[in-house]
Amino acid sequence: NDHLLDLEKEYEIHVNDFEALNRIRRNRSMSKEFYCDQTHRSGRFYLVTVNDEPAYIHWVFFKGDDSRFLVMKERQAEINYVITMPGFRGRNLCSEVASYTVRDLAEQGIEKIFVVIHSDNIASLKAFCKIGFVEINRVKRIFRMNLRLSV
Repeated sequence: NDHLLDLEKEYEIHVNDFEALNRIRRNRSMSKEFYCDQTHRSGRFYLVTVNDEPAYIHWVFFKGDDSRFLVMKERQAEINYVITMPGFRGRNLCSEVASYTVRDLAEQGIEKIFVVIHSDNIASLKAFCKIGFVEINRVKRIFRMNLRLSV
């Protein structure tokens, strides 16, 4: 477990720590973002807790993973299923954890990282733009289910 560099010491980040994730899921009803390992066979996640309470989570998908929007190539990744829990919003968690994730993935040889954000999600748009993400495409609608874009 690491502490996020720019956040208070009470925030702990758990990278792919299924023990911590399962502790959170046990005896609680959590939103879908906490179950991507079961629903999308994604195994890499970045979870932030405060005194064992969930504050934030996002998942990372790679080539061959069951992403809902993109088909990645080698050395590419997609950050998806991002959620900051209501009591922790407005504290820059999304941008801090995404920045941490970008550094972590770069150390592992990932060269391009994508995120798909709904245009109405202003908070996420701001958080990712704040750390250097830029818009490369805008999809107005997808006509059939399970249509994924190659990047």
